[in-house]
Amino acid sequence: RAGRSAVTVLRAAMCGLVKGLRVIPGTLLLTPTHLYFAPDADEALASNALERLWPLVGLRELHARRYLLRASALELVFDSGQTFFLHLVSAAARCRMQAALYARPLPALAPGHSRVVEPGGSVPRQEAARWTRQWRERQISTFDYLARVNSLAQRTPNDLTQYPVFPWVLSNYESEDLDLSDPANFRDLSRPVGALLDDSHSTLRENYALLAEQWQSEGHEGGAFKPFHYGSHYSSMAIVLFYLLRVEPFTTAALQLQDGVFDLSDRLFHSVAATWDHCARSTNDVKELIPEMYYSCAHLRNDNGFEFGGRQDGARVDDVLLPPWAKDCPHEFTRQMRAALESEPVSQRLHLWLDLVFGVKQRGQAAVEALNVFHGTYDSAEDLGLIEDPFERERTVQQVLQFGQTPPQLFSSPHPPRAAGPSIERALGAIAQVRAGLRGSSAEKNLPDASAVAGALQSRKGGGCEVLALLRGAEGRRLLALDARLETHSWAWSSGAAGAAGELGAVDGVIEQLG
Repeated sequence: RAGRSAVTVLRAAMCGLVKGLRVIPGTLLLTPTHLYFAPDADEALASNALERLWPLVGLRELHARRYLLRASALELVFDSGQTFFLHLVSAAARCRMQAALYARPLPALAPGHSRVVEPGGSVPRQEAARWTRQWRERQISTFDYLARVNSLAQRTPNDLTQYPVFPWVLSNYESEDLDLSDPANFRDLSRPVGALLDDSHSTLRENYALLAEQWQSEGHEGGAFKPFHYGSHYSSMAIVLFYLLRVEPFTTAALQLQDGVFDLSDRLFHSVAATWDHCARSTNDVKELIPEMYYSCAHLRNDNGFEFGGRQDGARVDDVLLPPWAKDCPHEFTRQMRAALESEPVSQRLHLWLDLVFGVKQRGQAAVEALNVFHGTYDSAEDLGLIEDPFERERTVQQVLQFGQTPPQLFSSPHPPRAAGPSIERALGAIAQVRAGLRGSSAEKNLPDASAVAGALQSRKGGGCEVLALLRGAEGRRLLALDARLETHSWAWSSGAAGAAGELGAVDGVIEQLG
Protein backbone atom coordinates (compact mmCIF):
# COMPACT_ATOMS: atom_id res chain seq x y z
CA ARG A 1 0.00 0.00 0.00
CA ALA A 2 1.19 3.48 -0.82
CA GLY A 3 0.07 7.03 -0.08
CA ARG A 4 -2.17 8.46 2.59
CA SER A 5 -5.28 6.90 1.08
CA ALA A 6 -3.68 3.43 1.33
CA VAL A 7 -4.19 2.58 -2.34
CA THR A 8 -3.45 -1.05 -3.15
CA VAL A 9 -0.25 -1.50 -5.16
CA LEU A 10 -0.42 -4.60 -7.35
CA ARG A 11 3.12 -4.38 -8.68
CA ALA A 12 6.10 -2.04 -8.38
CA ALA A 13 9.26 -1.81 -10.44
CA MET A 14 12.26 0.48 -10.84
CA CYS A 15 12.24 2.10 -14.26
CA GLY A 16 13.26 5.10 -16.34
CA LEU A 17 10.91 7.36 -18.28
CA VAL A 18 12.59 7.99 -21.66
CA LYS A 19 12.16 11.57 -22.90
CA GLY A 20 14.42 12.34 -25.87
CA LEU A 21 18.02 12.12 -24.66
CA ARG A 22 16.94 12.02 -21.02
CA VAL A 23 16.05 8.96 -18.99
CA ILE A 24 14.27 10.05 -15.80
CA PRO A 25 14.86 7.41 -13.10
CA GLY A 26 11.96 6.53 -10.84
CA THR A 27 9.50 3.89 -9.69
CA LEU A 28 6.49 2.50 -11.57
CA LEU A 29 3.50 1.51 -9.45
CA LEU A 30 0.47 -0.41 -10.72
CA THR A 31 -2.80 0.02 -8.78
CA PRO A 32 -6.22 -1.47 -9.61
CA THR A 33 -7.17 1.67 -11.58
CA HIS A 34 -3.98 3.58 -12.43
CA LEU A 35 -0.34 3.36 -13.42
CA TYR A 36 1.80 5.79 -11.45
CA PHE A 37 5.33 6.96 -12.17
CA ALA A 38 7.23 8.65 -9.32
CA PRO A 39 10.62 10.16 -10.24
CA ASP A 40 13.45 9.66 -7.78
CA ALA A 41 13.65 12.46 -5.23
CA ASP A 42 17.09 13.61 -6.34
CA GLU A 43 15.97 13.72 -9.99
CA ALA A 44 12.81 15.62 -9.10
CA LEU A 45 14.85 18.28 -7.30
CA ALA A 46 17.59 18.51 -9.92
CA SER A 47 15.45 18.67 -13.08
CA ASN A 48 11.95 19.45 -11.81
CA ALA A 49 10.73 16.07 -13.07
CA LEU A 50 7.00 15.59 -12.49
CA GLU A 51 5.00 12.63 -11.26
CA ARG A 52 2.78 10.88 -13.82
CA LEU A 53 -0.61 9.26 -13.19
CA TRP A 54 -2.19 7.31 -16.04
CA PRO A 55 -5.74 5.86 -15.76
CA LEU A 56 -5.88 2.27 -16.98
CA VAL A 57 -9.32 2.90 -18.43
CA GLY A 58 -7.66 4.90 -21.21
CA LEU A 59 -4.86 2.45 -22.10
CA ARG A 60 -5.33 1.55 -25.77
CA GLU A 61 -2.09 -0.24 -26.68
CA LEU A 62 0.76 -1.84 -24.74
CA HIS A 63 3.92 -2.93 -26.54
CA ALA A 64 7.10 -4.67 -25.44
CA ARG A 65 10.12 -2.81 -26.82
CA ARG A 66 13.88 -3.08 -26.89
CA TYR A 67 15.90 -0.20 -25.51
CA LEU A 68 19.66 -0.03 -26.03
CA LEU A 69 19.67 -3.72 -27.03
CA ARG A 70 17.72 -4.91 -24.00
CA ALA A 71 14.17 -6.31 -24.26
CA SER A 72 13.30 -4.32 -21.16
CA ALA A 73 10.99 -1.50 -22.28
CA LEU A 74 7.24 -0.90 -22.44
CA GLU A 75 5.48 1.59 -24.69
CA LEU A 76 2.09 2.83 -23.52
CA VAL A 77 -0.45 4.31 -25.94
CA PHE A 78 -3.56 6.01 -24.52
CA ASP A 79 -6.84 6.88 -26.18
CA SER A 80 -5.94 10.56 -25.77
CA GLY A 81 -3.14 10.02 -28.29
CA GLN A 82 -0.38 10.37 -25.68
CA THR A 83 2.42 7.80 -25.68
CA PHE A 84 5.06 7.03 -23.06
CA PHE A 85 8.21 4.89 -23.18
CA LEU A 86 9.39 3.17 -20.00
CA HIS A 87 12.70 1.35 -19.58
CA LEU A 88 12.60 -1.26 -16.81
CA VAL A 89 15.71 -2.78 -15.27
CA SER A 90 15.49 -6.11 -17.08
CA ALA A 91 13.45 -8.18 -19.52
CA ALA A 92 12.08 -10.21 -16.60
CA ALA A 93 10.87 -7.06 -14.82
CA ARG A 94 9.23 -5.88 -18.04
CA CYS A 95 7.46 -9.23 -18.49
CA ARG A 96 6.12 -9.17 -14.93
CA MET A 97 4.75 -5.64 -15.29
CA GLN A 98 3.26 -6.42 -18.69
CA ALA A 99 1.54 -9.54 -17.32
CA ALA A 100 0.14 -7.56 -14.38
CA LEU A 101 -1.25 -4.92 -16.74
CA TYR A 102 -2.88 -7.52 -18.97
CA ALA A 103 -4.56 -8.99 -15.88
CA ARG A 104 -6.52 -5.71 -15.46
CA PRO A 105 -9.79 -5.13 -17.38
CA LEU A 106 -8.35 -2.44 -19.75
CA PRO A 107 -11.68 -1.60 -21.46
CA ALA A 108 -10.08 0.72 -24.07
CA LEU A 109 -7.60 -1.89 -25.31
CA ALA A 110 -7.68 -1.86 -29.12
CA PRO A 111 -9.77 -4.61 -30.77
CA GLY A 112 -7.60 -7.59 -31.60
CA HIS A 113 -4.81 -6.46 -29.26
CA SER A 114 -3.08 -9.51 -27.84
CA ARG A 115 -2.90 -10.01 -24.07
CA VAL A 116 -0.01 -12.43 -24.38
CA VAL A 117 3.23 -11.26 -22.75
CA GLU A 118 5.77 -10.77 -25.53
CA PRO A 119 9.13 -12.43 -24.82
CA GLY A 120 12.29 -10.50 -25.50
CA GLY A 121 13.49 -10.59 -29.08
CA SER A 122 10.25 -12.01 -30.51
CA VAL A 123 9.34 -10.92 -34.04
CA PRO A 124 5.57 -10.69 -34.79
CA ARG A 125 5.81 -12.23 -38.26
CA GLN A 126 2.21 -13.48 -38.25
CA GLU A 127 0.88 -9.99 -37.59
CA ALA A 128 3.28 -8.58 -40.18
CA ALA A 129 1.86 -11.02 -42.75
CA ARG A 130 -1.65 -9.74 -42.03
CA TRP A 131 -0.66 -6.12 -42.70
CA THR A 132 1.33 -7.17 -45.78
CA ARG A 133 -1.77 -8.83 -47.21
CA GLN A 134 -3.82 -5.68 -46.65
CA TRP A 135 -1.19 -3.52 -48.37
CA ARG A 136 -0.85 -5.91 -51.30
CA GLU A 137 -4.64 -5.88 -51.78
CA ARG A 138 -4.62 -2.05 -51.55
CA GLN A 139 -6.81 -1.96 -48.47
CA ILE A 140 -4.33 0.36 -46.72
CA SER A 141 -2.04 3.09 -48.00
CA THR A 142 1.71 2.77 -48.41
CA PHE A 143 2.24 5.35 -45.65
CA ASP A 144 0.08 3.36 -43.20
CA TYR A 145 1.85 0.15 -44.12
CA LEU A 146 5.32 1.60 -43.57
CA ALA A 147 4.20 3.04 -40.23
CA ARG A 148 2.90 -0.39 -39.18
CA VAL A 149 6.03 -2.21 -40.36
CA ASN A 150 8.21 0.17 -38.34
CA SER A 151 6.07 -0.37 -35.25
CA LEU A 152 6.21 -4.16 -35.61
CA ALA A 153 9.99 -3.86 -35.90
CA GLN A 154 9.96 -1.92 -32.59
CA ARG A 155 10.84 1.43 -34.14
CA THR A 156 9.02 4.26 -32.38
CA PRO A 157 9.17 8.07 -32.20
CA ASN A 158 9.67 7.69 -28.46
CA ASP A 159 13.18 6.24 -28.95
CA LEU A 160 15.57 8.40 -30.99
CA THR A 161 17.89 5.42 -31.49
CA GLN A 162 15.06 3.45 -33.13
CA TYR A 163 13.05 6.15 -34.89
CA PRO A 164 10.76 5.04 -37.75
CA VAL A 165 12.59 4.98 -41.08
CA PHE A 166 10.97 5.83 -44.44
CA PRO A 167 12.66 5.68 -47.86
CA TRP A 168 13.67 8.40 -50.23
CA VAL A 169 11.37 7.65 -53.17
CA LEU A 170 12.02 10.61 -55.50
CA SER A 171 15.28 11.40 -57.28
CA ASN A 172 14.17 14.64 -58.97
CA TYR A 173 14.54 17.71 -56.77
CA GLU A 174 15.58 20.08 -59.57
CA SER A 175 12.69 20.39 -62.04
CA GLU A 176 10.03 23.09 -62.09
CA ASP A 177 7.32 20.45 -62.50
CA LEU A 178 7.08 16.87 -61.26
CA ASP A 179 5.53 14.04 -63.28
CA LEU A 180 4.70 11.21 -60.89
CA SER A 181 3.89 8.84 -63.74
CA ASP A 182 7.49 9.00 -65.03
CA PRO A 183 9.72 6.30 -63.44
CA ALA A 184 12.79 8.43 -64.22
CA ASN A 185 11.78 10.78 -61.40
CA PHE A 186 12.07 7.99 -58.80
CA ARG A 187 14.94 6.48 -56.85
CA ASP A 188 15.95 2.85 -57.42
CA LEU A 189 14.38 1.14 -54.42
CA SER A 190 16.25 -2.10 -55.04
CA ARG A 191 19.54 -0.53 -53.87
CA PRO A 192 20.69 0.94 -50.55
CA VAL A 193 21.19 4.71 -50.61
CA GLY A 194 24.98 4.26 -50.53
CA ALA A 195 24.97 2.03 -53.63
CA LEU A 196 22.71 4.03 -55.95
CA LEU A 197 25.62 4.91 -58.24
CA ASP A 198 27.28 2.07 -60.17
CA ASP A 199 30.66 3.75 -59.72
CA SER A 200 30.57 3.10 -55.96
CA HIS A 201 30.10 -0.67 -56.19
CA SER A 202 33.70 -1.69 -56.78
CA THR A 203 34.93 0.50 -53.90
CA LEU A 204 32.30 -0.90 -51.54
CA ARG A 205 33.24 -4.49 -52.42
CA GLU A 206 36.98 -3.87 -52.11
CA ASN A 207 36.63 -2.22 -48.69
CA TYR A 208 34.40 -5.04 -47.47
CA ALA A 209 36.89 -7.68 -48.66
CA LEU A 210 39.75 -5.88 -46.87
CA LEU A 211 37.81 -5.71 -43.60
CA ALA A 212 36.80 -9.38 -43.96
CA GLU A 213 40.46 -10.35 -44.34
CA GLN A 214 41.43 -8.34 -41.27
CA TRP A 215 38.60 -9.85 -39.25
CA GLN A 216 39.59 -13.37 -40.23
CA SER A 217 43.27 -12.87 -39.38
CA GLU A 218 43.01 -10.66 -36.27
CA GLY A 219 39.48 -11.05 -34.92
CA HIS A 220 37.94 -8.95 -32.18
CA GLU A 221 40.90 -9.54 -29.88
CA GLY A 222 43.22 -7.93 -32.42
CA GLY A 223 41.08 -4.82 -32.69
CA ALA A 224 39.55 -5.68 -36.06
CA PHE A 225 35.92 -4.94 -36.95
CA LYS A 226 33.41 -7.29 -38.49
CA PRO A 227 33.33 -6.45 -42.21
CA PHE A 228 30.82 -3.85 -43.41
CA HIS A 229 30.03 -1.64 -46.40
CA TYR A 230 28.96 1.49 -44.48
CA GLY A 231 30.31 3.03 -41.30
CA SER A 232 26.95 4.38 -40.12
CA HIS A 233 23.29 3.48 -40.46
CA TYR A 234 20.52 4.91 -42.60
CA SER A 235 18.78 5.93 -39.37
CA SER A 236 20.30 7.10 -36.11
CA MET A 237 19.72 9.62 -33.36
CA ALA A 238 21.89 12.19 -35.18
CA ILE A 239 19.95 11.72 -38.43
CA VAL A 240 16.59 12.21 -36.71
CA LEU A 241 17.81 15.40 -35.05
CA PHE A 242 19.29 16.55 -38.39
CA TYR A 243 15.83 16.53 -39.98
CA LEU A 244 13.85 17.80 -36.95
CA LEU A 245 16.29 20.47 -35.79
CA ARG A 246 13.78 23.33 -36.20
CA VAL A 247 11.04 21.94 -33.94
CA GLU A 248 10.98 21.23 -30.21
CA PRO A 249 11.74 19.12 -28.30
CA PHE A 250 14.24 18.05 -30.95
CA THR A 251 16.00 21.42 -31.00
CA THR A 252 16.83 21.05 -27.32
CA ALA A 253 17.94 17.45 -27.86
CA ALA A 254 20.24 18.55 -30.70
CA LEU A 255 21.79 21.22 -28.48
CA GLN A 256 22.34 18.66 -25.72
CA LEU A 257 24.06 16.37 -28.23
CA GLN A 258 26.35 19.23 -29.35
CA ASP A 259 27.28 20.53 -25.87
CA GLY A 260 24.85 23.44 -25.99
CA VAL A 261 25.59 24.80 -29.49
CA PHE A 262 24.26 24.04 -32.96
CA ASP A 263 26.44 22.02 -35.30
CA LEU A 264 28.45 23.80 -38.01
CA SER A 265 26.09 25.61 -40.39
CA ASP A 266 27.35 23.69 -43.43
CA ARG A 267 26.36 20.41 -41.76
CA LEU A 268 22.77 21.43 -40.93
CA PHE A 269 19.65 20.49 -42.91
CA HIS A 270 19.34 23.51 -45.20
CA SER A 271 18.23 22.12 -48.59
CA VAL A 272 16.24 19.05 -49.66
CA ALA A 273 18.01 18.87 -53.03
CA ALA A 274 21.49 19.22 -51.51
CA THR A 275 20.76 16.57 -48.88
CA TRP A 276 19.51 14.10 -51.49
CA ASP A 277 22.43 14.80 -53.80
CA HIS A 278 24.96 14.20 -51.03
CA CYS A 279 23.29 10.96 -49.93
CA ALA A 280 22.93 9.66 -53.47
CA ARG A 281 26.60 10.29 -54.32
CA SER A 282 28.29 9.33 -51.04
CA THR A 283 29.06 6.02 -49.37
CA ASN A 284 29.58 7.78 -46.03
CA ASP A 285 26.27 9.67 -45.78
CA VAL A 286 23.55 7.05 -46.35
CA LYS A 287 20.62 8.55 -44.45
CA GLU A 288 17.07 7.65 -45.38
CA LEU A 289 14.05 9.80 -44.45
CA ILE A 290 11.72 10.10 -41.48
CA PRO A 291 7.89 9.85 -41.63
CA GLU A 292 7.49 13.62 -41.14
CA MET A 293 8.77 14.21 -44.66
CA TYR A 294 5.52 12.69 -45.92
CA TYR A 295 2.93 14.32 -43.66
CA SER A 296 4.27 17.46 -41.95
CA CYS A 297 5.95 20.71 -42.94
CA ALA A 298 6.69 22.17 -39.48
CA HIS A 299 10.26 20.85 -39.57
CA LEU A 300 10.86 22.69 -42.86
CA ARG A 301 10.20 26.14 -41.39
CA ASN A 302 12.23 28.04 -38.82
CA ASP A 303 9.13 29.38 -37.07
CA ASN A 304 11.01 29.68 -33.78
CA GLY A 305 13.61 31.99 -35.32
CA PHE A 306 16.66 29.98 -34.24
CA GLU A 307 20.04 31.41 -35.24
CA PHE A 308 21.76 28.68 -37.25
CA GLY A 309 24.50 30.91 -38.64
CA GLY A 310 25.85 31.22 -42.17
CA ARG A 311 27.33 28.72 -44.59
CA GLN A 312 30.74 29.03 -46.21
CA ASP A 313 29.06 30.33 -49.37
CA GLY A 314 27.62 33.21 -47.33
CA ALA A 315 24.00 31.99 -47.30
CA ARG A 316 22.12 32.12 -44.00
CA VAL A 317 20.54 28.89 -42.74
CA ASP A 318 16.86 29.52 -42.02
CA ASP A 319 13.89 27.72 -43.60
CA VAL A 320 14.78 24.57 -45.55
CA LEU A 321 15.26 25.27 -49.27
CA LEU A 322 12.65 23.34 -51.27
CA PRO A 323 12.74 21.89 -54.81
CA PRO A 324 11.43 24.15 -57.60
CA TRP A 325 8.35 21.94 -58.06
CA ALA A 326 7.27 22.83 -54.50
CA LYS A 327 6.76 26.47 -55.61
CA ASP A 328 8.34 27.76 -52.35
CA CYS A 329 5.42 26.25 -50.40
CA PRO A 330 6.12 23.69 -47.64
CA HIS A 331 2.53 22.41 -47.88
CA GLU A 332 2.92 21.80 -51.61
CA PHE A 333 6.22 20.03 -50.98
CA THR A 334 4.61 17.71 -48.44
CA ARG A 335 1.62 17.08 -50.72
CA GLN A 336 3.87 16.12 -53.62
CA MET A 337 6.05 13.92 -51.41
CA ARG A 338 3.01 12.05 -50.12
CA ALA A 339 1.60 11.68 -53.63
CA ALA A 340 4.95 10.25 -54.73
CA LEU A 341 4.92 7.75 -51.86
CA GLU A 342 1.44 6.56 -52.87
CA SER A 343 2.22 6.53 -56.61
CA GLU A 344 2.33 3.50 -58.87
CA PRO A 345 6.12 3.53 -59.44
CA VAL A 346 6.57 3.17 -55.66
CA SER A 347 3.76 0.63 -55.28
CA GLN A 348 5.47 -1.57 -57.88
CA ARG A 349 8.93 -1.52 -56.25
CA LEU A 350 8.58 -0.79 -52.52
CA HIS A 351 8.88 -4.50 -51.72
CA LEU A 352 12.52 -4.36 -52.86
CA TRP A 353 13.33 -1.65 -50.29
CA LEU A 354 11.51 -3.62 -47.59
CA ASP A 355 13.78 -6.60 -48.34
CA LEU A 356 16.82 -4.38 -47.69
CA VAL A 357 15.68 -2.76 -44.44
CA PHE A 358 13.33 -5.29 -42.81
CA GLY A 359 13.72 -8.47 -44.86
CA VAL A 360 15.89 -11.12 -46.44
CA LYS A 361 18.61 -8.78 -47.74
CA GLN A 362 19.11 -7.18 -44.35
CA ARG A 363 21.78 -9.59 -43.12
CA GLY A 364 23.79 -12.66 -44.05
CA GLN A 365 25.20 -13.43 -47.49
CA ALA A 366 22.22 -11.82 -49.20
CA ALA A 367 23.13 -8.51 -47.53
CA VAL A 368 26.76 -8.87 -48.63
CA GLU A 369 25.72 -9.40 -52.24
CA ALA A 370 23.28 -6.47 -52.06
CA LEU A 371 26.01 -4.13 -50.68
CA ASN A 372 23.86 -3.72 -47.58
CA VAL A 373 26.03 -4.48 -44.52
CA PHE A 374 26.38 -1.76 -41.85
CA HIS A 375 28.90 -1.19 -39.11
CA GLY A 376 27.17 -1.11 -35.76
CA THR A 377 24.74 -3.30 -33.97
CA TYR A 378 22.25 -5.75 -35.37
CA ASP A 379 19.42 -6.54 -32.98
CA SER A 380 20.40 -10.18 -32.33
CA ALA A 381 24.16 -9.62 -32.26
CA GLU A 382 24.44 -8.07 -28.82
CA ASP A 383 22.55 -8.14 -25.54
CA LEU A 384 23.75 -5.68 -22.93
CA GLY A 385 22.56 -7.94 -20.15
CA LEU A 386 25.08 -10.58 -21.23
CA ILE A 387 28.09 -8.24 -21.46
CA GLU A 388 30.00 -8.40 -18.18
CA ASP A 389 32.87 -6.05 -19.05
CA PRO A 390 31.69 -2.50 -18.16
CA PHE A 391 33.99 -0.93 -20.77
CA GLU A 392 32.67 -3.23 -23.51
CA ARG A 393 29.10 -2.52 -22.38
CA GLU A 394 29.66 1.24 -22.60
CA ARG A 395 31.32 0.86 -26.02
CA THR A 396 28.28 -1.01 -27.30
CA VAL A 397 25.89 1.65 -25.93
CA GLN A 398 27.89 4.43 -27.58
CA GLN A 399 27.90 2.49 -30.82
CA VAL A 400 24.09 2.38 -30.81
CA LEU A 401 23.79 6.04 -29.84
CA GLN A 402 26.21 7.30 -32.49
CA PHE A 403 25.79 4.89 -35.40
CA GLY A 404 22.23 3.56 -35.03
CA GLN A 405 21.05 -0.02 -35.21
CA THR A 406 19.49 -2.34 -37.75
CA PRO A 407 15.89 -3.32 -36.93
CA PRO A 408 14.82 -6.93 -36.32
CA GLN A 409 14.34 -9.01 -39.45
CA LEU A 410 10.57 -8.87 -39.88
CA PHE A 411 10.32 -10.84 -43.15
CA SER A 412 12.08 -14.20 -43.53
CA SER A 413 11.24 -14.60 -47.24
CA PRO A 414 11.28 -12.11 -50.14
CA HIS A 415 8.56 -9.50 -49.68
CA PRO A 416 5.81 -9.95 -52.29
CA PRO A 417 5.06 -7.07 -54.68
CA ARG A 418 1.85 -5.09 -54.47
CA ALA A 419 -1.04 -6.51 -56.47
CA ALA A 420 -2.19 -4.64 -59.55
CA GLY A 421 -5.02 -2.26 -58.89
CA PRO A 422 -6.21 1.32 -58.97
CA SER A 423 -3.84 4.03 -57.82
CA ILE A 424 -4.63 6.26 -54.86
CA GLU A 425 -5.27 9.11 -57.28
CA ARG A 426 -7.96 7.07 -59.06
CA ALA A 427 -9.46 6.03 -55.74
CA LEU A 428 -9.75 9.60 -54.54
CA GLY A 429 -11.18 10.62 -57.89
CA ALA A 430 -13.81 7.91 -57.69
CA ILE A 431 -14.82 8.96 -54.18
CA ALA A 432 -15.10 12.55 -55.33
CA GLN A 433 -17.21 11.35 -58.25
CA VAL A 434 -19.62 9.61 -55.89
CA ARG A 435 -19.79 12.53 -53.49
CA ALA A 436 -20.45 14.94 -56.36
CA GLY A 437 -23.76 13.18 -56.93
CA LEU A 438 -22.94 11.31 -60.13
CA ARG A 439 -23.54 8.01 -58.34
CA GLY A 440 -25.83 9.10 -55.50
CA SER A 441 -26.90 11.89 -53.19
CA SER A 442 -25.21 13.20 -50.03
CA ALA A 443 -24.75 10.83 -47.11
CA GLU A 444 -27.57 10.69 -44.56
CA LYS A 445 -27.48 10.20 -40.82
CA ASN A 446 -29.55 6.99 -40.87
CA LEU A 447 -27.21 5.05 -43.16
CA PRO A 448 -25.79 1.83 -41.67
CA ASP A 449 -22.28 1.71 -40.31
CA ALA A 450 -19.64 1.12 -42.99
CA SER A 451 -18.41 -1.93 -41.06
CA ALA A 452 -21.84 -3.56 -41.45
CA VAL A 453 -21.70 -3.01 -45.20
CA ALA A 454 -18.13 -4.37 -45.29
CA GLY A 455 -19.40 -7.46 -43.45
CA ALA A 456 -22.13 -7.92 -46.01
CA LEU A 457 -19.56 -7.65 -48.81
CA GLN A 458 -17.31 -10.17 -47.06
CA SER A 459 -20.10 -12.72 -46.66
CA ARG A 460 -21.01 -12.36 -50.35
CA LYS A 461 -17.51 -12.24 -51.84
CA GLY A 462 -15.66 -14.49 -49.40
CA GLY A 463 -13.10 -11.84 -48.56
CA GLY A 464 -12.96 -8.47 -46.82
CA CYS A 465 -12.50 -5.15 -48.56
CA GLU A 466 -12.59 -1.72 -46.96
CA VAL A 467 -15.62 0.47 -47.76
CA LEU A 468 -14.39 3.88 -48.94
CA ALA A 469 -17.73 5.65 -49.45
CA LEU A 470 -21.34 4.91 -48.55
CA LEU A 471 -24.28 6.92 -49.90
CA ARG A 472 -28.02 6.67 -50.52
CA GLY A 473 -28.96 6.38 -54.17
CA ALA A 474 -30.49 9.42 -55.81
CA GLU A 475 -33.87 7.74 -56.15
CA GLY A 476 -33.88 7.00 -52.42
CA ARG A 477 -34.53 3.26 -52.63
CA ARG A 478 -31.02 1.97 -53.08
CA LEU A 479 -27.77 2.08 -51.08
CA LEU A 480 -24.43 2.52 -52.88
CA ALA A 481 -21.02 1.46 -51.55
CA LEU A 482 -17.59 2.05 -53.06
CA ASP A 483 -14.95 -0.45 -51.93
CA ALA A 484 -11.15 -0.27 -52.00
CA ARG A 485 -11.09 -2.06 -55.36
CA LEU A 486 -13.16 0.83 -56.77
CA GLU A 487 -16.10 -1.49 -57.30
CA THR A 488 -19.52 -0.02 -56.57
CA HIS A 489 -22.22 -2.20 -55.04
CA SER A 490 -25.96 -1.65 -54.81
CA TRP A 491 -28.49 -2.83 -52.22
CA ALA A 492 -32.21 -2.51 -51.84
CA TRP A 493 -32.66 0.04 -49.05
CA SER A 494 -35.45 0.72 -46.55
CA SER A 495 -34.92 4.03 -44.75
CA GLY A 496 -35.36 3.96 -40.98
CA ALA A 497 -37.93 6.10 -39.26
CA ALA A 498 -37.15 9.03 -36.96
CA GLY A 499 -33.44 8.91 -37.60
CA ALA A 500 -33.07 5.17 -36.94
CA ALA A 501 -30.80 3.16 -39.21
CA GLY A 502 -32.52 1.61 -42.19
CA GLU A 503 -32.31 -2.00 -43.34
CA LEU A 504 -30.20 -3.59 -46.05
CA GLY A 505 -31.94 -5.75 -48.58
CA ALA A 506 -30.42 -8.20 -51.03
CA VAL A 507 -27.21 -7.13 -52.70
CA ASP A 508 -27.44 -6.64 -56.45
CA GLY A 509 -23.74 -7.27 -57.00
CA VAL A 510 -21.06 -5.17 -58.64
CA ILE A 511 -22.68 -2.56 -60.84
CA GLU A 512 -19.61 -0.68 -62.10
CA GLN A 513 -15.86 -0.28 -61.83
CA LEU A 514 -15.06 3.41 -61.27
CA GLY A 515 -11.86 5.35 -61.97
